[in-house]
Parts: sequence; C-alpha cells; structure tokens
Amino acid sequence: MKHPFFRTLKYGILLGCGVYTLFWILLVLIYDNPIDSTPKAMDVLLFIGISVGTTVYYKLRVAGGQLSFSEGLVMLTLTYSSLVIMQGLLLYVTLELSPGLLDTVKQMRLATLEAEKEEWISRLEKPSDFAKLKKQVQLLTTGIILWQETGFRLLVGFVVSLVGATGLRS
Repeated sequence: MKHPFFRTLKYGILLGCGVYTLFWILLVLIYDNPIDSTPKAMDVLLFIGISVGTTVYYKLRVAGGQLSFSEGLVMLTLTYSSLVIMQGLLLYVTLELSPGLLDTVKQMRLATLEAEKEEWISRLEKPSDFAKLKKQVQLLTTGIILWQETGFRLLVGFVVSLVGATGLRS
C-alpha cells in the first residue's frame, strides 16, 4: 500500500468523500428536503471532477506523465464508486436521523405531481395511470430512494471510467 498509485488513490478518495460530505451537510442545513433540492448535475459533476482530477494528478505529478489504461480504469472506477457509496451512506444516515424527512419527500413529490397534473396526464397512456403514479410516490421507502439516487450515478461512473481511462492513457 506504500506504492504511489495506492497513496494517490487513498488520498483522492478521502478528499472526495470529505468534499461530498461537506456539500451534503450544507444541503441538509439549507433545505427542508435536501434529496429533491440537490442539483443533480452538481453532484454528478463533483463525482466526475474528483475522479478525473485524482487520475490526472496521478498521471502528471506522480507517474511522470505515464498512465496505462488499466491504472486509469482502476483509479477512476474506485474513486467514483467510493463517492457513490459515501453518497448512499450519507443519504441513509440522513433519512434515519430525521424520520420526518421521508414524509416531507413524499408530500413534496405529491404536491409537485398535483401541480403538474395536466402535463402528467398528457404523458401517461391512461388517466388512471396518474393515480398509480401517486400511489407509487406514497409507497416510497428509504431503499427506493437510495436506488433512485445512486442507480443513475453507477451507470455514469461506468461510462466515465471507460472514457476517462481511454482518454487519459499515455
């Protein structure tokens, strides 16, 4: 673990998790519903920026401009995956520490659905599907919210790792 690759990986992950934790704490302090108030592009860019930044730092400062595809793929994947895991843990802890937050999320999503009712009905095949959509929102659980928040990011992380490792290799 004393190899410069692992040290860079470890410090990049720690820095990324620390930055994301501060970002999440600010969201929790500012918003009543930090889950739906989170700018989705912001945290995806944060994940990508930290993963790519760690890899670029390793390539330019530690490895002397040399980076193989496998090194880049491993560094990008592990850094990005660590951030997704950190996000999931922070979300879980937030939902467990403030049990009213899940109810707030449900109420806000139902209010949004009602406000955009005509638009949703025009998108759905049958008007009765709108009632089903509302029922799904009412049945939200912590697990479903965790999947909704982390599932897309895992797919983005896979693409970022492949593209980044290809683009950054020497």
